[in-house]
Amino acid sequence: MNTKKTKIELLGKKKTESSSKTKKIPLKKISGEDAVFQWIVPEAQRKITLSSGKTGESLEVYSPDGQLEFQLVWTSGGPILKIAVAKLELCTTGEISMNCDSFNVSALQGISMESNGSVTIKSDEIRAKTTKSIHLDGEKIRLNSPEGEDKQTNHASVLQVKHDCNHS
Repeated sequence: MNTKKTKIELLGKKKTESSSKTKKIPLKKISGEDAVFQWIVPEAQRKITLSSGKTGESLEVYSPDGQLEFQLVWTSGGPILKIAVAKLELCTTGEISMNCDSFNVSALQGISMESNGSVTIKSDEIRAKTTKSIHLDGEKIRLNSPEGEDKQTNHASVLQVKHDCNHS
């Protein structure tokens, strides 16, 4: 199967990697007052819109059925990125860092975190609320335990957990 990869350049040209020819993409101005341009990528039927006006500049990508998939808006408060996709994967062999004023996560079906190493959460205060039970499983569960307090347990409350007991 021979598939061509298409490279889109914002200069209004299309280049196919299997060919050295450059073809013009049909560029259509769709607004009079603001500078709004649209490209329709023939192979994918995606619509790409670039706009610049009083509210800022934006780049938008629409799916073949007209749903907004990607939006990058430059505002006076800074850039805003919106991605609406079926699945989002971030893969790296390095670190992922996020720095922000507030971090909110909302999931309809569940949240799962897993690590082969330790997990550290630091905060002024942590609140946990559930309509059902809270389960803490571990060899030892330490409460009010200062860091590095592994060998001496006389300053901390320690709950010993036997691995052969029934959890109900």
